[in-house]
Amino acid sequence: MDYFKKRAEEPNAAPYQTQINNELRKVMENGSTETARVGRDILNDNKFLKALNKKLETINVD
Repeated sequence: MDYFKKRAEEPNAAPYQTQINNELRKVMENGSTETARVGRDILNDNKFLKALNKKLETINVD
């Protein structure tokens, strides 16, 4: 998350949530073994998932 948040601070950068979604979309669409491995790693990273869940709980959905 820190990586994406730091990138989001750059001028004209997409919000970090959008960047994460874009990267996950690439994983799903690409199908390469390296990309698939990274996707599995992200989806099995409990620290990442807990941080993502905590952040998602703070988002106000209308």
